Amino acid sequence: MSFPMDDRMVLAYVGWLIAVRKVSSATISQYISGLRVAHLKQGVMPGNLKPALVAAVIKGKEHKEGKSETKIPRLAMSIPVMRLLKALLTQSSMALADKRLLWAISCMAFHGSFRIHEFLSISTNTFDPTTTLLGCNVRKLEQDIDGTKEIILAVHLKCPKEDKLQQGVTVELFSTKTVTCPVTAWLKWKKASKVASSPTKPAFRREDGSCMTGNKFNIEIKSVLGKVINYNSKKYLSHSFRAGLASMMASAGYRDEEIMRQGRWHSSAFKLYCKTGRASRLREQRDLALKVSQI
Repeated sequence: MSFPMDDRMVLAYVGWLIAVRKVSSATISQYISGLRVAHLKQGVMPGNLKPALVAAVIKGKEHKEGKSETKIPRLAMSIPVMRLLKALLTQSSMALADKRLLWAISCMAFHGSFRIHEFLSISTNTFDPTTTLLGCNVRKLEQDIDGTKEIILAVHLKCPKEDKLQQGVTVELFSTKTVTCPVTAWLKWKKASKVASSPTKPAFRREDGSCMTGNKFNIEIKSVLGKVINYNSKKYLSHSFRAGLASMMASAGYRDEEIMRQGRWHSSAFKLYCKTGRASRLREQRDLALKVSQI
């Protein structure tokens, strides 16, 4: 592959997405949009990345999907299911560090409304330092807020989907004082893990040093929840965590702009939120965590 990509390269890329990644037609279209960003980052103007032949292949894939069996619904994560996940992890035969790794990712993904590949590596043994969340991108801060010392996790996303061409965005996670507290989950995992933290390696690594991937996370979550949930009729996967808080906020009566801000859904309101004081953001996150925990 080279830039700019010609029709043959784009067609090969689409073939790889279908045969190897086995993604849907909608996801293929999103990835092609991502290629435009990749070209611009390389300083190259993209040409027509969706010529007639590529469009025909995607359309054929879409028709095939329409004739296939009904898709299993992917549900939004909820506090009751989070509690169930925690209980099943506690009972599992996994090593303590592995349990706490899965729980830390779950709590942080849930409260931060993260897309899983903003957060985890794509490959087990290799990673792209320009896009992967590294150790230096998760900072533990201690701040005095309203007279109380608080621990904050500052997570810097280098390639957030909503801010593609800028320098990324930093999401701050506060202690929620609830069972799903992302700060507590992170600290407990770091205490249990024997893998030394490195500023130049992925933030989430398993005990053998390999990268934790979105695919592996889905497999592990399914293996745990699949003991009591029938994945042939419904499923909870990585995107369930991103959708979870938004769904619960809607149930709790939050306004659309508040939900968009929390999940960074194409809303400039999130940037305004980042400019407010930490005391205000801490109170809002704790209030939100308390409300959704009662749903």
